[in-house]
Amino acid sequence: MRVYELGKMEPGDWSGAARTLREGGLACLPTDTVYGLACVPDIPEAMEKLYAAKKRERGKPIALMFFDLRQLKSMVPSLPQTLSGILTALLPGPVTVILPATSEEAAALGSRGGGAIGARVVPPQFSRQFRHLPLPLALTSANPAGAGEPCAVYEVPAVILSRCEFVIDAGRCRLAEPSTVIDLRHAATGGRPRILREGAMGRRQVEKLIEGRGL
Repeated sequence: MRVYELGKMEPGDWSGAARTLREGGLACLPTDTVYGLACVPDIPEAMEKLYAAKKRERGKPIALMFFDLRQLKSMVPSLPQTLSGILTALLPGPVTVILPATSEEAAALGSRGGGAIGARVVPPQFSRQFRHLPLPLALTSANPAGAGEPCAVYEVPAVILSRCEFVIDAGRCRLAEPSTVIDLRHAATGGRPRILREGAMGRRQVEKLIEGRGL
């Protein structure tokens, strides 16, 4: 396993990291919330490795990390226009949003969520560097299912790191809490968003951000 220090990575390091992911490798990556285990989602062998490392039930979907909202909308063209305002308010941010998608869109992205996907956007502090990676990536916290989420590389369990081809170390995550999970499927048809897990963004902040966004 190779360990990169984010601030010291050269162009060759980034091209090597991207190539490793495209070849089906696993990576441990920083976010603004916690460290994540990542792979290219439409490579079935890579996804199997991710599920095995995570010890996660195979039927449970894994969120996707997109470069920005433009990429998200281009890859999920069925997204209702009614969600545009709330997505702009929430992303990028320390949230995972559950969005409606056609089964064809979900399958093309390697998602096992059927008619929905979970989506994050690369945090602004990493956007310049992460543009070199083959986004979107499947992304889940770098811990065995049910264990505490790691906020620094030294907190990532050895059993997880041993499955990774490389790690990008950016120090301790800025927020050091899991992302808040917000279900927007009902909001697409006039309902209210549902917070499924309160994390780095509190309920009141979520409500304040979406107030007046057409919901």
